[in-house]
Amino acid sequence: MATGAEDDAKGSGRGSEEEPEDASDAEPTRAEKEPGPPKSGGRPETTIIVPAEPALSLHIQLDEGEPVLIAKERFIIGRGPSCDLMVKSARVSREHAAVVREGAEYFIEDLNSSNGTWFDDARITRRLVADGEEYLLGGIRVTFTLG
Repeated sequence: MATGAEDDAKGSGRGSEEEPEDASDAEPTRAEKEPGPPKSGGRPETTIIVPAEPALSLHIQLDEGEPVLIAKERFIIGRGPSCDLMVKSARVSREHAAVVREGAEYFIEDLNSSNGTWFDDARITRRLVADGEEYLLGGIRVTFTLG
């Protein structure tokens, strides 16, 4: 049978190797070890940093005019008032061609124009645009500059 001193030692935790841990000394839980506040479902939020691709710009120039920045995913060229680039020529359709950005590439598409979109003496319907290329829209020369 245990003596009173032994009972005191066991009950108070003194003299025992198995002392109860203080909350500040407790081992952190899995959630406390991982960074960020937990999302719904109890998982911690993770931030992934992805470097942005350098901005690709494309300019279009009519004959000897000033270059115009193409700053839209779909840029319409024609003689209509709603076009992004208006061409004052009866040989150019109201909505003659579109320049379309797909990822890091630009394409020129003919929009079923009457006089066509031409590259190297061939009528085209869609073509990948490269730096310095010249196209004819109803006889009007346009030049593209990638930069």
